[in-house]
Amino acid sequence: MSGSTSGGGIRRGGERRSVAPVGGDLPDLARALRRRWATGVAVVTTTAPDGFRGITVSSLMLVSLDPPLLAFCPAVEGSFADLIAASGSFAVSILDRDQTILADRFAARGPLPDAALSGIRHEVHDSGLPVLTGALAWAICEVVSHLEAGDHWLTLGRIVDGTILPDTDDPLLTYEGQYRGLEAE
Repeated sequence: MSGSTSGGGIRRGGERRSVAPVGGDLPDLARALRRRWATGVAVVTTTAPDGFRGITVSSLMLVSLDPPLLAFCPAVEGSFADLIAASGSFAVSILDRDQTILADRFAARGPLPDAALSGIRHEVHDSGLPVLTGALAWAICEVVSHLEAGDHWLTLGRIVDGTILPDTDDPLLTYEGQYRGLEAE
């Protein structure tokens, strides 16, 4: 499938290319390491005084099973970390490959969602947090820690509810700055 495109025009497969050594520039090295880490894509949502807000993340990780803890890392420069700190809770929706447009919208690479999430299929959980319809899984979390870590925040949340939806075998992934999917050999 080298060189094919997904429905969103994102290149899949592609050619292998070597990257010049980064040398002593550690921020460039960190960016290159991040690009080489294949990871899933999720949208984190929270409540704001005027409605809902969300961001696309690929920095999501399960930290602990007992108690169940998730972490993600919003940028210090953005306002989302302040909203998380104020609300004390967040929802995570793990995206399916056919949800690339949602990943783009919540990453500000498309029309930004408004506070009502107009035009975005979602459900409001009993907690008041929105979860995205069609996601592969979602979790509701209460913030237990919110620490500044360089140019990002490390936000840790205790999972208090969630669900795993039917598996499509096609999660949305990111690698080398492009959306990808699982491709069987």
